[in-house]
Amino acid sequence: SPRFVGGAEVALKEITDRLGDNIDFDMITLHLDAALPRSERIGKVNVYRVGYVLPWFKNISAENIPPVINLNKYLLPIFAFGKALLLMRKKRYDILWSMLATYHSFAALFLKVLFPRKKFLLTLQEGDPISYIKKRAALSGGMYNLVFTHADTIQTISNYLARFAHEMNAKCPVIVVPNGVDVDFFTKVFTRGEIEQEKKRIGKKEGEISLITTSRLVVKNNIANVIAALPLLPKEVVFYIAGNGPLLQTLKDQALFLGLEERVRFLGFTVHKDLPLLLKASDVFIRTPHSEGFGNSYIEAMVAGIPCIASNVGGISDFLKDGETGLFASERHSETVAEAVTKLIKDEDLVTNIKRSALEMVRQKYSWNLISEEMHTIFKNL
Repeated sequence: SPRFVGGAEVALKEITDRLGDNIDFDMITLHLDAALPRSERIGKVNVYRVGYVLPWFKNISAENIPPVINLNKYLLPIFAFGKALLLMRKKRYDILWSMLATYHSFAALFLKVLFPRKKFLLTLQEGDPISYIKKRAALSGGMYNLVFTHADTIQTISNYLARFAHEMNAKCPVIVVPNGVDVDFFTKVFTRGEIEQEKKRIGKKEGEISLITTSRLVVKNNIANVIAALPLLPKEVVFYIAGNGPLLQTLKDQALFLGLEERVRFLGFTVHKDLPLLLKASDVFIRTPHSEGFGNSYIEAMVAGIPCIASNVGGISDFLKDGETGLFASERHSETVAEAVTKLIKDEDLVTNIKRSALEMVRQKYSWNLISEEMHTIFKNL
C-alpha cells in the first residue's frame, strides 16, 4: 500500500527493479488491508501477504491500523515462517533476506536454524533511537540478539547502524551500503507553469520563503522543533508539513498556541511520485530529528535542488557536511534552527554552493544504480 511506503520500502523497490532480471525475489509481508490481494506481483517481486484480515478493514494506513489487526505483527514470525516453508517446497532459495531487524526477522532466524546452509542477509534500516530499540528488544528474551549472531552478512545503510550491529555482537561481515535516490526522477525538469500551479495548490503566496518537510508526524522526527523556531524568523517564512501521523493534532495545537496558524500548513499524506514537484516548489528542506538511520528525504531534496537543514544525529553525518552539503541545527534548541534558516535567507552564495556540492555528492555516491550494483555484489558473494 502506498500509505506504508518509507525508506525501506523504497529501497526494496529500487533494488529489485534493477536486479530482478537476474534474481528472483519473493517477499512475505503482513496482510493488513482487505482491499489488497493475498498475493500479487509488484514490479519484479512476488508479494505474499500473511496474517488474518477482516473484510471491512480496507484502505488502512499506518495511522489508522485497528488494534485487532495490529496484533498481526506479533504473530508475523509464525505466519511468515509457515508461508516460507510452503514456498520452499516449490522453490530452491539461496538467500533469506530480512529487511530491518524486527518481528519478521524471527521467521528468518527460525529458517536459518532449520536450514543452516541457507545464507541469511540482514539489512538494517532502523530510524528509531538505538536505546529505544534495545529496550524493546529486551522483551524478546535474547531472541533479538540471535538475529544478529546468526546472520551471514549484515548490510547497514549508515555507519551509525554498522556500529549498532557490532554492539549487538554480530559475528559476520558488516557492510555499509546506503540508501539511494532515483536521480533522473528527482531532477525531472518541470515547466514554470507546473511549478506555479503546485505553489497555488499548497497555498504558497508571492514573497513567501517556504520550508518543507516530508515526514511521518512522530516523536522521533521532532517537527515541533521547527514550529518553535518560526517566531524567531521573519513573517514571510512559512513551514509546510507533508505527512501524517499520531502527532498531527498536537502539532496543530502547538501552531495555534503560538499564533502560527497561517505560517504552519499541513499538506497531509503525499505519495512518493508527487515529491519532486513539491520539492521544486519549495525553498528549504528541513527536519531536525532525534534519531535517523540514514535519511532518504534529505538526499531526495538535495537532488531536487533545494538546500537541507538537519540535526547531526544517526546516519545523517554520512552525507551532510555542515556548510558544504547542508546545514546542521540542534534537535534540542529551536534558536539554532532559526539561525540556520537565516543563514540561507541572507547568503545566496552559500545556498548556491550547498546546492551544487550536494547534487554532485549524491550523483557520485547515492544513485540507486550504484547502490544496486553494491547489493548485487553482496548477493553474489553470499
